[in-house]
Order: sequence, then C-alpha cells, then structure tokens
Amino acid sequence: MQPVKKGFENYSHIVILKGLKIGALVIPDPQLSGLKEAKNVHTRFIH
Repeated sequence: MQPVKKGFENYSHIVILKGLKIGALVIPDPQLSGLKEAKNVHTRFIH
C-alpha cells in the first residue's frame, strides 16, 4: 500500500490528488475480508 492525498469524496467517487501514477491499479476497500498480500484478484477498468 502507498499513501495518497484525497480530494473530493462522495459515496461512489474519490478524487486522488497526489500519490498515484496514471494507470495505477487501485483496490478501493483494502479492508475487504479475505484480501491478503499475494492473493490473486480480478481487475476491471473504470473510466
């Protein structure tokens, strides 16, 4: 995990102001049960 600086946030969107590169993959809920380091996950791109 890496720290980020958040901007505007509502129930479905968060603006990341600093800390990510374009195209970086993000797990929006790292506290999700069953999520562990080195575990395979499925990805999807949201525009």
